[in-house]
Amino acid sequence: MRLPIIIDEDLGFNGPQIELTNYLIEAPIGTQFDPQSYFVSAVDRNENNVSSTLRIEHNINSDREGTYYIHYYATDSVGNLGHVVIPVIIRND
Repeated sequence: MRLPIIIDEDLGFNGPQIELTNYLIEAPIGTQFDPQSYFVSAVDRNENNVSSTLRIEHNINSDREGTYYIHYYATDSVGNLGHVVIPVIIRND
């Protein structure tokens, strides 16, 4: 399932846009995760690639049922921060 993320630039959003392959993940207990594998690109407002600034944080424990989150951050040359979150649902099938 892909969920669109719409950013209204009138709200003052200036950070890089981060593109991912998925925006919601559901998996059974025991699934191995590589958060980097969901990352596609990060570009600033001028279409410059800022993927090298990517930082990923997560709290996934795939051995326990629950909802977890992967956070992706990217920063442009003037310090504006882009942030996207993927919810990860670990279920006991």
